[in-house]
Amino acid sequence: MDTRRLFRFFLLFVLIGSLGVSIFYVTPVEAAITVDAVSQPGGDIEISWGSVSGAATYDIYRSSTNSQPGTASKTVTAPTTSVTFTIPDDGLVSGQTWYFWVEAYDNTDTLIDSTTTPGTAICDAEGPQTPSLSSPADGSYVIVNPPTLTWSSVQDEPQDEDNTGIDSYTLQYSTSSTFTPSNTTTVSDISSTSYTFTFSLANNTYYWRVKAVDNAGNEGNWSSARSFTINLQSPTLLSPTNGASFNSDDIPLTFSWSEVTGAYGYLLEIDDQQPISSSPVYSQVVSGESTTSFEVPVSFTDDTYYWRVSAVDNEDNTTGVYSSVRSFSVDSTPPGTPSLSSPANNATIGDTSPTFSWQSVSDAESYKIEIATASDLDVDGSFVGANVVYTYPTSGQLTSTTHSIGTDLDDGEEYYWHVMAFDAAGNEGDWSSTRSFEIDTSLPTAPTLNSPSNGATIDDTTPTFSWGVVTSGCTYTLRYSTSSTCPANSTTTEISEITGTSYTIPSGSELSEGTYYWQVKASTSDTWSDIWSFTVDLPAQQVDFQVRVLAGATGSAIDNATVSLVQGPNTIDTEQTNSSGNATLSSDTGTYTLQVTKSNWDSGNGTAFSRTLQVTANMDTVQVLLYTEGRDLIVARVKYNDNFSSTPESIVIYRNDSTYQTVTLPRVPPGIMPQNLRTAQTNLVIEVPTSGTYSIASSEYTSQRVSVTNLSQSLADAYNNVITLDITSSISGVVVDDADEIITGASVMLIRSDDESVIGAKETSAIGFTFDNILPGSYYLRIQKDGYGDVTTDPVEVGANEDRNIGMIPLTQPKGTLNIVVRTTDGQPVEDVTVTIFDNQDNEVFSQMAAQGIVGTELPGGTYTISASAEGYVLEGAVTTTVTAGETTSETVRMIVDETPPETGSIQISLADNEGNPIQLVEVFIDGEKVGVTNQDGILLIEDLEPKTYQITLKKEGFKEVTVSQDATAGETNTVSKTMTVKETADTSSRLKWILGAIALIILFAIILYAYTHRQKGSEEEEEEYGTAAPVQGGSGEGGERKVSPRVPRQGESRKPERGGIPQSSTSKEQGFGKTGGSKGGLPSQRRLEGD
Repeated sequence: MDTRRLFRFFLLFVLIGSLGVSIFYVTPVEAAITVDAVSQPGGDIEISWGSVSGAATYDIYRSSTNSQPGTASKTVTAPTTSVTFTIPDDGLVSGQTWYFWVEAYDNTDTLIDSTTTPGTAICDAEGPQTPSLSSPADGSYVIVNPPTLTWSSVQDEPQDEDNTGIDSYTLQYSTSSTFTPSNTTTVSDISSTSYTFTFSLANNTYYWRVKAVDNAGNEGNWSSARSFTINLQSPTLLSPTNGASFNSDDIPLTFSWSEVTGAYGYLLEIDDQQPISSSPVYSQVVSGESTTSFEVPVSFTDDTYYWRVSAVDNEDNTTGVYSSVRSFSVDSTPPGTPSLSSPANNATIGDTSPTFSWQSVSDAESYKIEIATASDLDVDGSFVGANVVYTYPTSGQLTSTTHSIGTDLDDGEEYYWHVMAFDAAGNEGDWSSTRSFEIDTSLPTAPTLNSPSNGATIDDTTPTFSWGVVTSGCTYTLRYSTSSTCPANSTTTEISEITGTSYTIPSGSELSEGTYYWQVKASTSDTWSDIWSFTVDLPAQQVDFQVRVLAGATGSAIDNATVSLVQGPNTIDTEQTNSSGNATLSSDTGTYTLQVTKSNWDSGNGTAFSRTLQVTANMDTVQVLLYTEGRDLIVARVKYNDNFSSTPESIVIYRNDSTYQTVTLPRVPPGIMPQNLRTAQTNLVIEVPTSGTYSIASSEYTSQRVSVTNLSQSLADAYNNVITLDITSSISGVVVDDADEIITGASVMLIRSDDESVIGAKETSAIGFTFDNILPGSYYLRIQKDGYGDVTTDPVEVGANEDRNIGMIPLTQPKGTLNIVVRTTDGQPVEDVTVTIFDNQDNEVFSQMAAQGIVGTELPGGTYTISASAEGYVLEGAVTTTVTAGETTSETVRMIVDETPPETGSIQISLADNEGNPIQLVEVFIDGEKVGVTNQDGILLIEDLEPKTYQITLKKEGFKEVTVSQDATAGETNTVSKTMTVKETADTSSRLKWILGAIALIILFAIILYAYTHRQKGSEEEEEEYGTAAPVQGGSGEGGERKVSPRVPRQGESRKPERGGIPQSSTSKEQGFGKTGGSKGGLPSQRRLEGD
């Protein structure tokens, strides 16, 4: 290569190298390590940083001031990028803020990166203060479920030094006063000083306590524990009684109920509809746990009303569990007027204590009777007081339409009487018309019996009874009985309101053969006649009748049973039953003994069947029930304990704890069940062995067994066991709105999935709803509430004895669209305006920045107020609008340009070095924008700043960059005084090493290049002066080389040593070489070499 070309390459390399060195030196490497310092529980601080490429080690510096010390506190080897400083081993002191820097070094121990802004963290070794519990009060009763627990806020410790501040609270509640883990629930990370349970607590006593946790994770001490008792008790309504009626004279009404322990007061609600609506006709909170009555100071119009009471708590009158609902009515309309019946007008009676009767009035509940010696009436329609001899009732009520006076009237006197009706509300009707009567004790007080004569024997089954007159116009009552005393029970037949003096037994009510007793009384007296008797004895006649023999347990026919009719020692007739269980017997009318026998069958009590039988002319089929010998009956009403007393489809009967038989219900003998068992809804009759113990379970839920306590021998004397299988469950939940707030007054229907039958309906309260006593199965809920969309839930499977809480069921209010345009009063759009919407309760429901002054949102139907705010504008006036669900409403809000100049503040920057000398020409940046430099006094005043917080950055070559936050306050100048520190020399020395190394490499390369080029030049000169050894083909000498003579110097040249390796020689003349002498033979070999 040409020497000059190499030299040019050398100069280019030096130029590029110098430029690189210059750039490297002029442009220092910016620090990029960001340190993240985090306070740890107990006062430790963990710091971490990002990995630096090429780093071999990291030095970590710690200081209690914002000034990096000269000596590292810790050194770690890459790739480790975190370290923990512990207290007190690593010099940390609690209650102080600590600063941390990191420097990265490569394998040559050269600094390659460092921290500009230190990471900071507080050494916090102390836990927070202990909270004080606020509510509920210790030992109190809580009637609102789910309850809310509150406590005081606390400060972190130490208060007079640096601390990390409060992060959260931890709550524990338990049914154990010692907070045993198995009975205790812990709720962590509570950001506020209250906690509301998201579910209802069971009735019980609960203990609770709270502790605070600071941002370093230090936990404070538990507060002292408190207890509260959940008392989901509803008041019991006392008065008015259910269905009570009142008139206008009873107003105002007083309501009373039982006390609920722990109640702050009670909420009384009265409404004219059931269920009671969310806006009842009247509601009132009555304060005081023991204040259990209240006089309602309002009038009620005529109507039926419903009322209920709930206990309320002592915070915000939140209701507990409502009582049952009672009704009452207000009625100001008087009842009708009674019509008098007996005695007849102008009657003469022989009883001095007569009985009076009248016709009932449809809307009357009670009556009042007056008797007087004159017919003169007072202004209110009653007899003149001086003439009144009898009034009833003077207290209480007369509810019957007959009345026997309890005093004797005078014989021979004439009296007058009338009656008044009262309705349930106590309204008085008008007095009836007035009747008169006269007392004549010579007349009988009781009827004289005529026929049938006393002791007579008759062959008529429809006899006629007759008796004598007592009082003209009165009615009579007849009794006849198979009992000699004619008691008022099932053996006696009583016919009343007989207008004449005779009565004939009607067809269809014929008397059987036997002895009967009878008596009569007049309606004007309570005195019965004597009791007479007669006997019905019909002539004997041949009668064929049928006996049917059935199995008592199943109702199936029993064939080949022997049926006998016996009278005394004589068997009148004997027959065998056919396949239908029937046998036909013949006999005269009369009294016999019926006997039925069959092998392995009896009457149920271990003996053959036998009974007395009266054979009459019109005999119905006689039914006989037999039972298997050695067996008894289980007779039962088997049902579930649900609200409908549902019947299982099938049951399992266990005998001595082993399965005996599976039975489909109902299982009863058809057509032969006694009336009392039918009335009791008996659905199981089955024969079982006499010995053993029995129990019954549903085939679906065999774990729920119920013992059978009594066995029966026959249906006639059956004991009806009521077997209630307890398998029911419950479904509960709460209905909430879009904000998860509980909705009360919503209608909830529980519907069975398989047959769509409605199981029940509830109205939601503050604790939701619960359907108790429902059978296992699949159900869904249908929820409705005015103003909300209907909701039908997915089916819910409920198992036996499961209390299923399905949680929150959201209802969504149908929404309309509200579009809002914000403009100035001259119609220009207002940009960057914040639009806020409030509901009619002044709750903020929407707020959004509208960049172009236009915004829209969806809201539930209702009335809203629109407000707006924008810098430089004031609102002309709030706009009230109505949003209709499913429709779009548009409104324009007007704003006025605010002419008031904004009030501003100032920030003064004052900077000095470590020796207190002011630093000038420091660049000051606010929120990233340069605003100026400091003067010779190190001061820069920044004015006209909007009141807010600014990030201020201070920069000057040779000093560490500083960043601070500072508020600008309207009308004030806030000063930022900072000390700026010179950058550490480690950066400069490191760069210097790089520069010196680069220069050394350049110099080394130049030396090598120079040596190489100079040597090449010397070799060429040697070849020219002395020649070179060149290989010659076919030459002589070692190695096939021939000596070539060196170049002969020109005349006057001297030989100089070349590179110190060639010795000086004599002149060319002394060597025998000459310039001209080589033309013929001076250098033959060289020529050949050149010619090759």
